[in-house]
Formats: sequence, C-alpha cells, structure tokens
Amino acid sequence: MGISGDIPGVGKASADAAIGAVAFMGSPPGWIDGASYFIFDTIVGIESLSKPLTDAMCSTSGNC
Repeated sequence: MGISGDIPGVGKASADAAIGAVAFMGSPPGWIDGASYFIFDTIVGIESLSKPLTDAMCSTSGNC
C-alpha cells in the first residue's frame, strides 16, 4: 500500500500536534480551542468525518 495509505494517519497526528501546541502556548483561548478539539475527537472521532453520515446513523439506530 505504501505511503499513500498512511496519509490520513499522518494528517491526524499532525493536527493533534498542532492543536496541542496551540493549547499549550495559547493561554485561555488556546486552552478552549484545544479542549474543544480533543473533546470533539473523543466523542465523535475525526475519522468518522471521512465516512458517509449514513454509516454512523446506522450504527446508532440499528436500522441498517
């Protein structure tokens, strides 16, 4: 598969590092941005944004 299969993972890791740096050095606005990003990532999951919405709704409702 090569490097092309790793691009989403590299992008996610880069986004995590960038948001972490903003949260660490950004004082209260940075803390809010960082907390918002990581809470969203924990609850929703950034990876779920790359799939069709119907997949997530199917797993929630059970009407697949």
